[in-house]
This record gives sequence, C-alpha cells and structure tokens, in this order.
Amino acid sequence: MYASLEKLIEKLKTSPRVKGIFSTGTTATRMNPSSDIDLIVVLDKNTENIKSVYTSLLKGQAL
Repeated sequence: MYASLEKLIEKLKTSPRVKGIFSTGTTATRMNPSSDIDLIVVLDKNTENIKSVYTSLLKGQAL
C-alpha cells in the first residue's frame, strides 16, 4: 500500500461513524498513469445523503 493512502485509512479508522473500509482497483506493485485505487468507506448512517465521492491524487500530492 502507499504511505499517503495508509495515513488516510488510519485517520478514517478513528471515526466512530466509519464501520468498514476496503480498497480495490489496481493490484500492481507499482502505479502507472492508468492505475487507480478505489477506496470504499462504509458509514453508520448517511445523514448527508452522500451517493459517492470521487477525487484524484497526483504523485507527490499530500493528503
């Protein structure tokens, strides 16, 4: 796993609202321009009515 992703997951795990986290996507040992990682976060309730959130992180970009 990648350091910035690990930091994000550790932060999400501290939230009492987060009931589950899993990642899927590219399973290569090294990212390339067409790689992606999908992070799925399961919340206890959806009071914000969130359907899905998409974001991109570029190489070298801090979280």
